[in-house]
Amino acid sequence: MYGTAKLNICIFIKDLINILKKKSYIYSILSEMSNDIANETEQLNNDDNNKLTNLRLSDKNFHIIYRIAPFERRGVTTYKKKQIGIYTSGDVGARIRNAETGEYYNYTVGSKYENLFFSVRLSTGECDGKYKPATLFFTSPSHYESYLYGTVSEDTREDWDYKRTNVMNEMERKKPGSSVLAR
Repeated sequence: MYGTAKLNICIFIKDLINILKKKSYIYSILSEMSNDIANETEQLNNDDNNKLTNLRLSDKNFHIIYRIAPFERRGVTTYKKKQIGIYTSGDVGARIRNAETGEYYNYTVGSKYENLFFSVRLSTGECDGKYKPATLFFTSPSHYESYLYGTVSEDTREDWDYKRTNVMNEMERKKPGSSVLAR
C-alpha cells in the first residue's frame, strides 16, 4: 500500500510538471504574441506619425524646432532635447494660425483682433520659411509656456490680458442687440 501511494504521488508530480510546462509554453507563446502585437502597433503608429509629419512638412509654414524640456521619471526630473512642431502665421493681412495645431482663425495678422491671441516672435533663426522672424500665435500665455517651455512675466500677462479684454469688450458692444447707444 505504501508503494502504491508513492507511485500515485510520483504520477501526480509528473502530471503537475507537464501541466506547468504546458502553461509555461502557452505563457511564452502569449508573451511572444503580445510582443509582436506591440511591435506591429508601434510600427503602425510610427508609419502614421511619419505620414503626418511628411504632410505637415509639405506646409511651408510648418517647422520643427527643438527645446530643452523637463521629463520626470521615478520622481527625478531630468532635461532632454525635445522636437516640437510649430505653425507660423504669415505677414500682415494673413489669417492668424494656431502655433500648435495649425488651425486658421477668422482674424488677420496686424488687425486689432490679433490681441485676442498671445503672440511670440521667434527670432532664433530656427524657421527657414518666408516670414523671418516667425510670428507664433497662442490662445494664452499659459498655452505658450506649456507648449514651448517658455516663461512669461507677470507684467506681460497683465498687458496681454488688458489688450485682450479691450478687444473682447469692443466685440461685445458691436453685437446686434447690445445695449450700447449709437450717436
